[in-house]
Amino acid sequence: MNALFDSFDVFAVAPNGVKKLRELILQLAVQGKLVPQDPSDEPASVLLKKIAEEKKRLVAEGKIKKEKTLPPIEPEEVPFEVPEGWEWVRLDEVSSYIQRGKGPTYSDIEKIPVVSQKCIQWSGFDLRRARFIEPESIEAYGEERFLCEGDLLWNSTGTGTIGRMSIYKPDSRYPLAVTDSHVTVVRVVVVLPRFVLSWVASPFIQLYIEGDAPGTTNQVELATSRVKSQVVPLPSLGEQHRIVARVDQLMSLCDELEAKYNAQQDQRQKLNAAALDTLLAAEDEAGFAAAWQRVCDSFDLLYDAPESVTKLRQAILQLAVMGKLVKQYPSDEPASVLLKKIAAEKARLVADGKIKKEKPLPPIEPNEVPFEVPRGWEWCKMDSLVFSLKNDLRTGPFGSSLHKADHRKNGVPVWGIETISKRGSFTGKNKIFVDSSKAIELSSFSVKAGDIIVSRSGTVGELCRLPDDIPDGLLSTNLMKVSLNRALISPDFFCLLFKGTKSIDAQLAKLCFGSTRLFLTQSILGKLLFPLPPFAEQQRIVARVDQLMSVCYELEAKLTAARERAERLLVLLRPERDRAGVLGLPEVSV
Repeated sequence: MNALFDSFDVFAVAPNGVKKLRELILQLAVQGKLVPQDPSDEPASVLLKKIAEEKKRLVAEGKIKKEKTLPPIEPEEVPFEVPEGWEWVRLDEVSSYIQRGKGPTYSDIEKIPVVSQKCIQWSGFDLRRARFIEPESIEAYGEERFLCEGDLLWNSTGTGTIGRMSIYKPDSRYPLAVTDSHVTVVRVVVVLPRFVLSWVASPFIQLYIEGDAPGTTNQVELATSRVKSQVVPLPSLGEQHRIVARVDQLMSLCDELEAKYNAQQDQRQKLNAAALDTLLAAEDEAGFAAAWQRVCDSFDLLYDAPESVTKLRQAILQLAVMGKLVKQYPSDEPASVLLKKIAAEKARLVADGKIKKEKPLPPIEPNEVPFEVPRGWEWCKMDSLVFSLKNDLRTGPFGSSLHKADHRKNGVPVWGIETISKRGSFTGKNKIFVDSSKAIELSSFSVKAGDIIVSRSGTVGELCRLPDDIPDGLLSTNLMKVSLNRALISPDFFCLLFKGTKSIDAQLAKLCFGSTRLFLTQSILGKLLFPLPPFAEQQRIVARVDQLMSVCYELEAKLTAARERAERLLVLLRPERDRAGVLGLPEVSV
C-alpha cells in the first residue's frame, strides 16, 4: 500500500486520480486486504450469534419487531471470496431496524429537524441543511423512527443522490430528529456502522446501485426490501476496528495529497499565466526569445497535462499575428505595396471583363483596430486581399444542385466539415464523391490545392489549407473557399490569422446571423479585419510558428503518454460486472 501512495504523482496526472485511490482503499478494505487478519480474533460466525441473541432480546422487550427470515445467500450474489473467519450476511441480519422515513408536515418552528438527502453527503452528515417538522405531527411517529446516534442514513431516491450514505450525529439542540421519505435508516446491531459505511461507499455497491436500481422515468428508487437483502462481507469485530482505523488513516493521507496537488495546480496556473503574459508583453524578438527560453526551461513546472499546452499554443499564434514572433526587416517590401499590387491586378481583371467591379467597403476607422501592428504592416479587410468576393470567396452548392442520387463511392471528392480537424489541419476525410460529369457541371464550386476551406455554419470559422498534393475537388454546402494570390498572400499565414487573432471570433459573432446557428457569407467574410505583414515576414512567421508548434506537440505527446500510463495503472481500480450481473473486481495486491 505504501508503494501505491509513493506512486501518487503518476496517478495524479490521470483524470480523477485521487478519487480512484479512494475507491481502491475501500475496495481493499472490504475484501479483507487492507489489514492483516489476526488468528486470535473471534470469527464472524461467533459475532453473528451474538447479534442474533441481541436481536432476540430486543424483540422480547418489545423494542423491535421480529422480522421475516430472508432467503439464504446464493453463490451468484457473492462478488468475491472473503478471508477465512469472515462471513457473507444480509444487511437485515445485522440490523435491528431498516426503514424509509415518512413524508413530513413541515413547519417554521425549529424544534424537530427532518433529515433529507441534502444532509447526507460523502463528506459527512450535515444537519444544518435540514428543515423542521410540525411538532404536533410527531405524535404519529413510532419511537423507532426517532434517529439514534450511529444510525446509517442511506439516500434512496433520485439520480445523482441515490446511494450516498453518512452516519447520524445528534445535535444537542435537538433531542429528536426524523428522516423524510427519501432516506432509509439502517440501525445495525454490534457491527461497526463505519465498516458498513465503507462497504456501501465501495465501488462494489455504488456501481451496483448506479447500474441496477429500478425506478420511474424521472428518478430511481432503492427499495427497503433491496436494502434489507443487500449482502455484506462481515469480518470479526476486532478486524472491523482495524479496518476502520486504517481507512481513516489512508483517507486522511488522500486528503493531504489532494490538497497538496490542488495547491500545486493553482501555483502552476499562476506561473503559467505569468509566463504567457511575459511572452505577450515582449516588445521585440530578443525579448520574446528570452521569455520563450524561460518557458522552455520551466516546461515540467508549467505544464503537467495535455490541456495546459492549449494556452501556450494560443499565445504563440497571438504573438505571431501581433508581429512579436520574428524580427522585422526594413528591406522587406511593406504590406502597403502588397495591397497596391492586389488592387492593380483587380483593376486589370475588371478592365478585361474577367470579374465585375465590386462596391468598395468603407475605410477602416481607428476605433476598429484592436491593436497596433509593427512598421511595414497594414490593417486591411478581406475584400482587399482577394480579387473577387464572388469567385475567390465561394460557398458550396445548395442541396438543389447536389442531390443524394449524385453521390458515388469514389470519384471527385466533395470536401465537407469533416475535412477540417479541430486543430485546423487537413484530415483527408470526406463523405461524398461525385463522378467527373457532375464535377464539370458544378465546376464553379471547385477547390484546388492551396485553397483554404472555411466552415460557414455551426462551428463558424474553423478552417484549413488544402495540401499541395491533393486532387481538385468540390465544396460541400457548409463550407466556403478562400482563394488567394499565393505570390502576395501566404495561405498558411492567413490560416494563422484566423486561429490567432482573438478579434476574428468577436467579429464573426457580431457579423454572422442565424436564429439557431451562425452562418458565414461572402459579404461577411469580406468585411473581416486582418493585420497584414510584408510577404517575406509572413513566410518567416509561418516557419517560426511551425517550429514552436512542433515543440508544443512534443510536449503534448509527452504529457499524453504520461496520462495514458497513469490510466493503464488506474484500470486496476475499475470494477466491472461479470456476465451474471454480479460485481467482480480484479485482484489487487497490497
